[in-house]
Amino acid sequence: MAYSVHQNTPFAFLSNTASLAQCTKVGAGLMAENKFGLRELNSYCATVQAPFAGGAAALVADWAGSAALNQSQLSLACARSLGAVNLGIRFNYYMVRMDGYGNDGAISFEIGSTWHITEKLCTGLQVSNPIGKLSAVYSMGMGYECNEQFFISAVFSKEENKTSNLQMALQYTPAERLLTMVGFNSSMASPSFAAGWSWQNMQVMVSGSFHPQLGASTGIVIIFYGKKKDE
Repeated sequence: MAYSVHQNTPFAFLSNTASLAQCTKVGAGLMAENKFGLRELNSYCATVQAPFAGGAAALVADWAGSAALNQSQLSLACARSLGAVNLGIRFNYYMVRMDGYGNDGAISFEIGSTWHITEKLCTGLQVSNPIGKLSAVYSMGMGYECNEQFFISAVFSKEENKTSNLQMALQYTPAERLLTMVGFNSSMASPSFAAGWSWQNMQVMVSGSFHPQLGASTGIVIIFYGKKKDE
């Protein structure tokens, strides 16, 4: 939820690096997903973030695939707050490995910005891989916080040589410890859902989505938080 203040998590900045500037406490997260019931399409992501004066920094590690064919990425991200505007940059080292063919790697970067138009409305832009081997991706998004419990967002993205995509999400917190979310991905005509539970400094969330031809995907997210930087 890159365009939310109240619903921000250690994974939010992955869609817009500038939202990392909203980090107010140390956090770490682990995410695992299985696509379409195929073991070869398992993916994992781990993040650690920490605030500093005027901004925050984070480390990210991704891995997806199987022992025979997989791709991985290590990233370092940093963002600063300039009041109503946040700026962020992320450096990535991407590697793909295939049995019998060896490894290949590439260095890339992403830059993003968010603007808090009002207390409840936030918009932003993100540019990923504008130069280098990897396909460039451009995205713009917005989010509206109706209140601390209800949040809606939309992100439009276009990857080089691929069709454009619109992701929409609605997040609702019916109780202090309970979180629910529904969404839709236009490029795959795929609806999604998630439900989570918080306890003290820990949050656990399970998710699912459905592709009309390929079937269901499932995932789990575990997040840990430390104290706020002003505590």
